[in-house]
Parts: sequence; structure tokens; C-alpha cells
Amino acid sequence: MFRKIYYAIDSYKIYETANGRFVDEGYPLYVDFLQKGNLPSLEIDNSVSDILEIVDNNVQYKSDYETIILNNAKIKAKNTLYNNRIIKDNGGFDFGGMLISTDINSQQILANAYVGAKNGLLETGTKWKTENGDIDLTKEQVIVIYEAVFNYIKTNFTTEITKRALIDACVTVEEVEAIDLSI
Repeated sequence: MFRKIYYAIDSYKIYETANGRFVDEGYPLYVDFLQKGNLPSLEIDNSVSDILEIVDNNVQYKSDYETIILNNAKIKAKNTLYNNRIIKDNGGFDFGGMLISTDINSQQILANAYVGAKNGLLETGTKWKTENGDIDLTKEQVIVIYEAVFNYIKTNFTTEITKRALIDACVTVEEVEAIDLSI
């Protein structure tokens, strides 16, 4: 017995059940199988089962496959956009010649320093670790740096939200693919 497993509307592999392996169309036992009037059973691979179906022993697109393909393109674009935002959020930025780390841990440390500065706990300033060594920061500098990081993260998130709305408004895969997914 043989099975034709479809991976696309026009792409399939022939599977020989008895030996548990894939074979090509010229495989002698498969040729003999067909010459005897037999037909392989048809299957749809799970990777394309949302867009292909078997009707009357023919593989065809499901009636809503274009919608499914568009939705998949939108999901992929949104995931890429999200990942790009996370990378940028964690990448840091230059602030007055000083590289400000913006990974989650650095944001938490800076947020704690900000709270301390706003509540009178850093009246004499604090030491701050940088790529180039420790520096002294005044409480005012801590506040300004925190607000810059906050606005940096907020801007990245706002950009993601705006581009997600553009993706949602797309009516074709080509429109989705035309959107710049950088942050």
C-alpha cells in the first residue's frame, strides 16, 4: 500500500507503508501498484491542513484558504514586529555620549534609582556603572536618564502598536509584506 502525502497543492511525497519509507515515483513496486489499477491513499500533511483538503479524491484549496494565508502572514508579521521591538528595547541607546543599557534588569535598577531620587534618597547622587567605568550621577541626572529610558521604551511600544494596526488593516499578503517591520 502507498500513500501520497501532500505538502502543498502541487507538492507531495509517496510513502510506502509496508517498508515505512518515502519512495520516488519510479520505484518499481509503486509503478507495479499503479499498473494494477490501484491508487495511493491521499493525505494532507499537518503543516498545510488549514489550507488544503481532499474532496472526491482530489487535493484542493479550502474555500477560505486566502483568508487563512492572509491571517498567517499577519501573525508572522506581528511576531516579527514584536521580536524587533524587544531587540530594540534591550539594545540601549546613546544619551549625551553615554550608552544607556535598556534591558529589563537595567530598567529595574534605574526605576529603583528613580524612585529613590524622587523620594529624597539620592540627595548626594549615586555611583553608576557604565561601559567605561563607574561615574557619579546627581539625583537630577538619574531622573533625566530614567525619563529618557521610559520615553525610549514607550516610543518603541507605540511604534509597534501603530504598525500592528497597519498590519490589521491589510487585505492582501502583499500589503502585509510591504510593511516595514523595523522599530
